[in-house]
Amino acid sequence: MKKKTQTNIRLKDLILISKANKVGFALIFVVVIVVIIHIFSGSKDNNKLKNEGVSIKGIVIEKRTPGYRGIVNTYYKFYVNGNMYEGHSDVDDNINIGDSIDIIYWKYDPSLNKSKSMME
Repeated sequence: MKKKTQTNIRLKDLILISKANKVGFALIFVVVIVVIIHIFSGSKDNNKLKNEGVSIKGIVIEKRTPGYRGIVNTYYKFYVNGNMYEGHSDVDDNINIGDSIDIIYWKYDPSLNKSKSMME
């Protein structure tokens, strides 16, 4: 009788472990898909800017050094047809607030923009 009970318990444990493995695999699969979509989306935006981008001068409005890694985020604004747009760069460390910065924006939607130095 004792062996049968132990066998039943072990089978239940295996079923639970199997279900946990399936959930873990599903979560990993979803994360991988999200990362791939994110990478694809970024390269798609870069292609839009390279192929249909418009160059313009912006002005640096703020600089921040978040966290411990020492990356400086440079925030800028620029105007297209009287409308203000903003963006940021993490490669323009040597620019000061009030300086001009070269921007490339997508001619169909200026909210899609990057500093020229981020495109290089």
